[in-house]
Amino acid sequence: WVLSSLILPDDDSGLDAALRHDRDIAKALVADASFYDNAEIASQLLGATIAAAITAAKEVNTSCSGGGDIGKSAQKKKKRKRSKSFESGGASRTEALLCVPSEPSFQPLTMESLAEAYKAVASDDSSLRSISPTSFAKGGGLDKALHSLRFANGLPADLITRTCKPSHVDLLLRLDAHAQDILCTSSGLGAEALQQLVCFASASKLALERVVVAATFPFTADSHGSLCSAESQQALLEATYRSYLGVAKLGCESFADYSLHSGRVIELLLSNALLTYRNDSLLLQTFSGATDRVVSVEDGSGVTDVGFIAKVLFLRSITRGLINADSGVLRSRDPANEMRVSDLFFPLAFFEGRFWKLLIGFITDDNAGAHERAEILTLQEAVLLVGDLVLYASSLPPKVSGPIEPLLQSAMENVFRSVFDKAFRDNLCGKASGSLRSSLYYLVASAPRLCCNLTSIDAPIATLEIMKKHFKMSSGDPDSLLDAAFCGIVQHVDTKQT
Repeated sequence: WVLSSLILPDDDSGLDAALRHDRDIAKALVADASFYDNAEIASQLLGATIAAAITAAKEVNTSCSGGGDIGKSAQKKKKRKRSKSFESGGASRTEALLCVPSEPSFQPLTMESLAEAYKAVASDDSSLRSISPTSFAKGGGLDKALHSLRFANGLPADLITRTCKPSHVDLLLRLDAHAQDILCTSSGLGAEALQQLVCFASASKLALERVVVAATFPFTADSHGSLCSAESQQALLEATYRSYLGVAKLGCESFADYSLHSGRVIELLLSNALLTYRNDSLLLQTFSGATDRVVSVEDGSGVTDVGFIAKVLFLRSITRGLINADSGVLRSRDPANEMRVSDLFFPLAFFEGRFWKLLIGFITDDNAGAHERAEILTLQEAVLLVGDLVLYASSLPPKVSGPIEPLLQSAMENVFRSVFDKAFRDNLCGKASGSLRSSLYYLVASAPRLCCNLTSIDAPIATLEIMKKHFKMSSGDPDSLLDAAFCGIVQHVDTKQT
């Protein structure tokens, strides 16, 4: 009753008095902390909410155009059998995944069937699917699924930790694969429908993130089930990159929100792979291989292409996972070949390669971020990626970081001034200007020593100028990133400088 009442539309139009009354009571109940003290309710609430989201997602009506279902096309292309738990004759490639334990057809995901699901999402299938407008309407399938997920994502963290079960991971992996699938293959949608679809995929990622965090580390088959194998994680990484391409193609401004939650899941998986590297290097090699493949994809993309945007988003997910790792973990070695973790990611060749040059060239282009909001968001993510890579390089042993540092210093000579000029342009709208300024502050906070060694600009003076401009434009509101940038510059400034 609580869940069915909560997913009722917030708009009172079309609801009779009894339904409005039920909805308001349900909202009052879940807003009361004592509601979660009932052990019987608490133990079932998360699972019931996820099941409700899956049941609602099954109501999303899709139809396929130009390619048939993935099971048939995969058999023709690859001539191999697909797992029965994944095979679908419906319009969506992952529709058969949408079942819950109470249904007779339910079978727990295996490592193989999960890998098959994500491989389907990552596949280059030309079929596009249209979603019925009723799915996006208030009370429609997607609307109800999104309401359920938002409720799940609002549950107290301690309740998730206490009541999370392996079956919850299983169910959310199903929902995540399906959300990415329809995100990548939907067509003919208006701006509002696209926004709702991306929000649904983001909410699925956030829910998955919360239950993965609540389970034990390192992963075990008992706690994380089908997610434990290198094959399933590789397929998830490939599907994530494909979903980044899909979001970028949609041109939706909310790709930053989606990439945040999607990237967070990758960070958690990478953290697990780092913890197990000494005993089993296969998982981490999966991440390293996926990173190399994304960087080397020959998609003909320039800096304005969706391929470039997808690469930036994916690489930020990887670098954030590496940055958050303990420095001792980054120096750990594989007993079999003595390779360190730091040998697997972003070697010298990366900073001498094509993508790094594209990245720096995009940031320093005078026209980058000068027009549409989506361009500014891409510029912001590109600047943040440079900051991430500088932070990662600073954590490496001197023998490894030494040859890389001159390339980073050279890049910073142009990047610092270019971003400084763009962040304080008068023609940027307030929100876009603020987000770009934040990326500048993060860049300086990530590379204070490199900034202090700049020859083309006096970084300490420029940082003081940034602070003046910030407080003038923000009415004196403090900014923790700007504080960190200023403190970093002060720590590395030459004592002869004033």
